[in-house]
Amino acid sequence: MFIDPCVRSFGTARVCTVLLSYLETGSNEEVAGAASALYWAWRPRPDEDLDELLSRIRAAKLQVFIRNDDLQVRRRILPSLRLEPEAYAEELRPLIARAIEIARTHADEYIRHRIEVQLGAGGPYMAIPDTEPKSE
Repeated sequence: MFIDPCVRSFGTARVCTVLLSYLETGSNEEVAGAASALYWAWRPRPDEDLDELLSRIRAAKLQVFIRNDDLQVRRRILPSLRLEPEAYAEELRPLIARAIEIARTHADEYIRHRIEVQLGAGGPYMAIPDTEPKSE
């Protein structure tokens, strides 16, 4: 796994800041990859104050989930998308309801399932479907 050596060498803040830039401005593949990588990279040390960076990452995930309709982007962001209003600045809180609506009405079964998990539904839980194109 490439994330571990990066975090050990450069630290959580630096790695997550780079991943945040991909989340905000990357291609769909880069955005989906950054969303997944952030899960593994977020390992702040007790002496690090990364609250502001965490707020920026949460805000970016919420905004990207809403504006980017790419299936893999949404599949990769949703499992880590916080849905509690207190996780966001006041001006972003209305977007939570929009994200829930998008997910609940989405054509993809995994996204519809995952939003219910995020909202407290019990298992069994579905894994993120294969991202590889199906061969004929």
